Formats: sequence, C-alpha cells, structure tokens
Amino acid sequence: MRMRRYINHIFAMVALILLSGLTGCQTNADSVKTSATSDISWLQKAGNITVSFKGMMTFDFGDPTGTNITTWVTELAVPAVPITWMGNIFNGTITDSGGLTDQVHGSVSADGLWIEQMTYSRLVVNQSGSSNFSVTLSNIPITKDGNGDTTILASFLKIGSDVQKQVVNINYTSGGSITTTYKSTDWADPNGVLKLELELATGTGTRPKSPSLGGGGM
Repeated sequence: MRMRRYINHIFAMVALILLSGLTGCQTNADSVKTSATSDISWLQKAGNITVSFKGMMTFDFGDPTGTNITTWVTELAVPAVPITWMGNIFNGTITDSGGLTDQVHGSVSADGLWIEQMTYSRLVVNQSGSSNFSVTLSNIPITKDGNGDTTILASFLKIGSDVQKQVVNINYTSGGSITTTYKSTDWADPNGVLKLELELATGTGTRPKSPSLGGGGM
C-alpha cells in the first residue's frame, strides 16, 4: 500500500512538472503572437502621405466692422509629402519652387492600423505676403491596401458630418494687405461636401506642378 501511494505521488509530481512546462510554452506563444500583431514594418514601407480635408468653411477677411465674412467650399490638402519613420512616429517636409512648404507629423498605433494623431500644414510665401494653414487629426482607422492600388499601403476615407470626430483643430491665416483668418466649419453639412481622405503610399509620390494653398474658394 505504501509503495502504491509512493508511485502515485511520483506520477502526480511528474504531471505537475509537465503541466507547468506546457503553461510556460503557452505564455511564450502568446508573447510571440502579441509581438507579431504589434509589427508595423508593413506600414513603415510608406514613403509619402497625402491628406485632404474638404468642407464648407467660413473666413473673416479682416474688416473691422465684421461684415466681410464669407463662407465657401474649401479643401485643405497636402499631396504626396515624403516621410521618414522613427519607430511609430513619421515626419515629412517638402519645399517646392515658388515658396511653398508642406509638412506632416504624426504617430501610429502599435499594429499600424490607427493614426493616433497627426498634423499637416502648408506655408506659402510670395510677394504679396504669406499664407498658411494647419489641420490636426486624431484616432484615424486606416485600411491596409487601400483602393486596390499596389502603391497604396493604407488609406482612410470618410464622408459626411462624422468627420468631425477626426478633425481636432483647423488654423488658416493669409497675410498681405488684407488678413484672412479661418472662423468655422459647417459640421451639419447640408450641402454634402464634408470629406476627409488620407493615403500612405510607397516611394516619394508625385506632386502637382503648381499646388495651390487650398482648393475650392481658396
């Protein structure tokens, strides 16, 4: 009887050791799985970014009486800005002939499927003065292999008033003899013009020969 109890005790100890080993293997496997899903190397292949926000915006043209307020469809965009990566952070600056400079700065989530926050801007300096805008965005879910274009690694497109959830801040100032400043965006979107679009693509991209400060009425 004592011998049988001893043998049963030995078997119980061996089973416990084997179970502990399997648990450890499972933990290691989970760690490898987490590491794999946190890999953003696929997104770091992106060499340029294009961002565009379009909406019905109101501007103040610097009239002291406050009567020179105009609302029109405006697109604030930067096309194919070359970017570099440092971990999950991307930065880019490009200056074209004619005194136009576009910049982007942002960060992505560990799996590369969200742009946590980013700001893009444009500065134009010419004989009549300087003009600039900047747009800050956040919590943008991006889709792999956007639009079936093999050069596009990820993209985002949203139309309608819900884009307000991604647009954190807008600044616009145009100097010269008359100072123009941004006042507001019509988020109710009665005319159906609100649109936010973003693409991350391989290579340096192709920029328009003469990009303007903004689209629409700008």
